[in-house]
Amino acid sequence: MDSLLVLGGMTQGIRNFAKGLESWIHTSMAGYPQDLVNLKISIANCLAQTLRRYTSLNHLAQAARAVLQNQTQISQMLSDLNRVDFHNVQEQVSGILFFSFGFL
Repeated sequence: MDSLLVLGGMTQGIRNFAKGLESWIHTSMAGYPQDLVNLKISIANCLAQTLRRYTSLNHLAQAARAVLQNQTQISQMLSDLNRVDFHNVQEQVSGILFFSFGFL
């Protein structure tokens, strides 16, 4: 599992790469037909968005792993979960749906 998680510094490097990708493509494609430039930028934007999603997921996984390895935090979460009144939550959501949209 550890091999699937990217270290923090590398994650930031990947995010920085994704952030600058569009401008780098635009600069490097100067003088090329605009249709080709637009296509490359569109593809670069898709790649950048995918990289941002994966690095966000990686960050979330690292945070979850840190919490789930701490027995005290797990016990506290279980205690908190057991105190949630799910019937009351369901009633509140039903009321919101009814009054906002006119249906359940």
